Amino acid sequence: MIESNSPVAPSITGTGVSLIALYVADLAKSVQFYVDGCGLSRLHDVSTDTFDAVIVGRTDDSGGGIELMRKKVPTGPIEQGTGFAKIVLTVDDVEATTSRAVANGGSVTMAPMVLEQMGGLVLSMVADPDGYTAELIQRNAS
Repeated sequence: MIESNSPVAPSITGTGVSLIALYVADLAKSVQFYVDGCGLSRLHDVSTDTFDAVIVGRTDDSGGGIELMRKKVPTGPIEQGTGFAKIVLTVDDVEATTSRAVANGGSVTMAPMVLEQMGGLVLSMVADPDGYTAELIQRNAS
């Protein structure tokens, strides 16, 4: 049970997304991808009898985070469900973030592009070290 003074249990009313939790094969590689590659911050480390996890997200408390989880005793390869589509991250510079993501273990699945019909929205898609898709969007292109 999370205690009320825990940093992951703020007193917020209403329903919202707190975290997306993903099982990953290599916790350190995944943290490197999301922190060094995508620009999120390492917020909390969690350890239980069955898994270790790192929560990454924004430090300004403006939205949910991603809990990257690694089982202490893996029971085989990670089996992702068929309904997961992608994680969407808002970034300041899509091209620079895409390059950093690739340099930190990711791969480009869709090169940066501009969607004029969406007001000039810039986006790209990268796969993290476990193959999860992260869509990078830049709302105000300069």
